[in-house]
Amino acid sequence: MHYSRARITPALVAVLLLLSAPIAAQTNLERVVNGPYTPTHDFDLIHQRIEVGGFDWDSTAFDGVVGTTVVSLREGLAGVTLDMDRRLEVR
Repeated sequence: MHYSRARITPALVAVLLLLSAPIAAQTNLERVVNGPYTPTHDFDLIHQRIEVGGFDWDSTAFDGVVGTTVVSLREGLAGVTLDMDRRLEVR
């Protein structure tokens, strides 16, 4: 078989582009894990169950319960501090 140069070139370019895409792909993992806004943690948050109800539409209030499951990443971990929005009130 004899292929002309004009027919091989587009096919070769397509193959090279397809093969180079995974190589050029980047992940954000390094930036997410080591970014300036990433706090250090001594624990892994495994699960959160959030239950809300008792909505008061006039005052835009509701009741809720949050259950949090964490696993310590170091020995001797005595407590965990969780942050929340200022507009929320814990009762």
